[in-house]
Order: sequence, then structure tokens, then C-alpha cells
Amino acid sequence: MNLNELYRRLSFGELSNLSISSEGSGSIINDKRPTVVLLANEGLQELSKRFVLREKVLLVEQQEGLTTYRLEPMYSIQNAETSGVNRPYIVDSEDEPFSDPVLKVLQVYDSCGRELPLNDRDNFWAVFTPQNNVLQVPNPQAGLPLSVNYQTFVKPILGVDLEETIDIPMVLEKALTSYIAGHVLGNMNTQESNAKSQEHLLRFEAICAEAEDKDLLSISSSSTNTKFEKRGWT
Repeated sequence: MNLNELYRRLSFGELSNLSISSEGSGSIINDKRPTVVLLANEGLQELSKRFVLREKVLLVEQQEGLTTYRLEPMYSIQNAETSGVNRPYIVDSEDEPFSDPVLKVLQVYDSCGRELPLNDRDNFWAVFTPQNNVLQVPNPQAGLPLSVNYQTFVKPILGVDLEETIDIPMVLEKALTSYIAGHVLGNMNTQESNAKSQEHLLRFEAICAEAEDKDLLSISSSSTNTKFEKRGWT
């Protein structure tokens, strides 16, 4: 689905009776498009928290005596100079700077590509996530990297190009339009619009629940880690 299709679906569907959709003409009026884009991005963030819609990898270079690694841009090599961090441990590059927020750590691999146990207190080699963006390594091996697969937000919509792709699975497209419609109607603040708003937001929740219950977004992950080779570790 692209941005133009989103406008079309809202105009013909959830917002068809409102002036924002030019009374169901198949588009959204120009001065209301920024509002729709804002709500769409809020909806994408909410969906990104519930589902693994975008997964990325970062490299953490273990340091002697350091057991807690905050997975934030200020601790990356590229940001060390401006952030004032003396011992940056997130290995990034000018071409691929680390900037995406870590919503959840999914898997952690050692320098040999072996997956480490996660949050297993009975395993000596286990690593832990006391917070969503914190990696705790009880037994760090100085100088050796860890590859961290993490969940992050879907890229936001810029709202300039009508052909701009909205990168979510088809099974969640109706959830997104329901989320947008629910908040558009909620902002109108009338008894009728509030009732319709709740209807759309309940539909959003129902679609998400169905996707979770039926595991409609299950994606098999590979344990192969090419990042080590790209960074010079073999």
C-alpha cells in the first residue's frame, strides 16, 4: 500500500461521510493530509510495538569490566565525539550509523555466529535484557563483538510523494485505517463521532488480536550473521 492508496481507502471507506474525504471522492483534502500522515505515523508506531515489522542488527564490542550496555545512539562510534562518551561500544559506520530505537532485543549471537541464551539465569553464557534497550552481559569477553538482532519502528511516512510505500503487511492495513479513522473522529468531539471513534478503535484492537492469535505475521529468522564479515570480524 502506498500513501495514495491510503487516502483512497479512507475516503471511500472509514471517512467517506466526512468533509475531510471530500464526501467520499477517493482522496483526502489537501489541508487535512498532514493530519492523516501524523495519525498514520502514530498508528505505525503502535503496530511496530505490537509486532516485529522491522528488524535490524547492531554490533556491540564487549569491553573489559563492562557488563551493562545501553543500546542508544550516544554509545556508538559515530556519535562518540558529540555525545562525549569515552568508551563507545556500538560499532557503526558513517555509511550505516546506528540511529533506530531498540524496542526489543530479539536474538544475540557471539562472534562465531552462535545464538546466546537470552534471559536464562541457569545458563553461564546467557545475556539479559533488564530493559528493552539494555543488554546485560555478565561475563564479557573484551574485544569480541556481539551481534544483536532487535525490533524497531517502521520507517515513518514523509507525506510528500503519493507513491511513497507504507511498509506494513497486508493483514494490518485495515488496522491502520481503523486507527486513523478512530482518532480523526475522536478529535471531532461530538457524541456521534465519539461513538464511531470507539467502533473504529475496537476494530483496530480486534484486527491486532486476530493477527496475534493466529500468528499471521510469523517470520522465520536466520541465525546467519554476515555483519561480522562486513565489519572485519571472521
